[in-house]
Amino acid sequence: MENQAAWKKWVLSFGIFACVGSTIFASPIVQTLSESYPNESMTTIRLVTTLPSLMSFTFALVFASLVGKKIRYKTALVLGSLLSFVGGVLPAFWNQSFGQIIVARLIYGLGFSMFASRNAVVAQAFGQKDAALWMGRGAFLSNILSILGQLASGKLGDIDWRYSFLLYFVCLGAMIANLTLFREPEKAAPRRPQEQAEAAPKEKLFTPIVCMFVGMSVLSALCIYPYLSSISNFVAARELGAASQSSWASAAFSLGGAATALIFGWYDRRFGRWGVNIGIATVVAGYACVLSARHIAAVVLGGVLCGAGNNLVNLYIPKRVLESVGRSRQALAVALVASAISFGSFFSSYFMVFAKKAGAFLPFLNNEVEAAFFAGICLFSLMFVQMLVLNLRQTKRDQDRG
Repeated sequence: MENQAAWKKWVLSFGIFACVGSTIFASPIVQTLSESYPNESMTTIRLVTTLPSLMSFTFALVFASLVGKKIRYKTALVLGSLLSFVGGVLPAFWNQSFGQIIVARLIYGLGFSMFASRNAVVAQAFGQKDAALWMGRGAFLSNILSILGQLASGKLGDIDWRYSFLLYFVCLGAMIANLTLFREPEKAAPRRPQEQAEAAPKEKLFTPIVCMFVGMSVLSALCIYPYLSSISNFVAARELGAASQSSWASAAFSLGGAATALIFGWYDRRFGRWGVNIGIATVVAGYACVLSARHIAAVVLGGVLCGAGNNLVNLYIPKRVLESVGRSRQALAVALVASAISFGSFFSSYFMVFAKKAGAFLPFLNNEVEAAFFAGICLFSLMFVQMLVLNLRQTKRDQDRG
């Protein structure tokens, strides 16, 4: 694939990352859905945004262990795009009960779970040398799609929430791109016994680095996903606007992610291991801005910062994980990280309830959304300290060796 024309690489990158970018198309209409189905609790309504994460958490590791071995990469990409399209569009036509929407989101989530190893696919397709570059560009396309999709979803949701689900036709475009442009990577030649012995340390999956970043991914998702799933509730509670204004706040998150994704290749070369600390600090600043907001503009600014910081963290982690394991374990390793994110995303609704109870003594937290945002500030601050200590130790080791 390295010899493909540049435009074909961009289109293929869109095919690999588009279904990921479409996951939060439904976020701006969560409040609208709760009004359309008044008998359902808000926790149940939020399943529209969190169920795909549950499916990814459940099936990602299964698919990752098969992709490239029992299932061709191309087959997984095409089938994942197809299921995402079917499950994404279905609620626009099949919605007599909220249970039908749940079934559709389960189908969508099954397709979404096939993209858990997307960063490993990128490394295989574009080469390890250009992996960071195309991971960043793919994330950029994913975030641009999220921005446009959420803005459109908010506008369509003000007319009729069913129209918002028609935006998932973009997954059909992704399927066509994967079907026509993806070339199956060549399988690595069998290694000699001596080479296998030398590579053995890197063939372990549950290395300390992988375990640490899996834990960070869970905490990060628990703290970030309340913004994605509940920003419309936050905007409504603060009386800052309706679905359209909520879509601005949702799109702002993706805008911040898109900006950092586009420069990630340069950013990673420039800041190296310290880049994750900058990302974490940016998230903390973003949540502080959102919590103190008295106007929608402050929420939008906070969303940009949260999205930028979160994307820097989420690009840094799989890159470090890919570097720490052998080629045969890469798909499983990044799928493990993706599953950790999905795990945290799904349980974020329950985390919000817990955060509200834990922070009941704080008078400035008026609801569970605000409590989750404040908990995000606290947990990301702890992660900042953790990575600061680890990076300082690693810097000292490097100096001692030098």
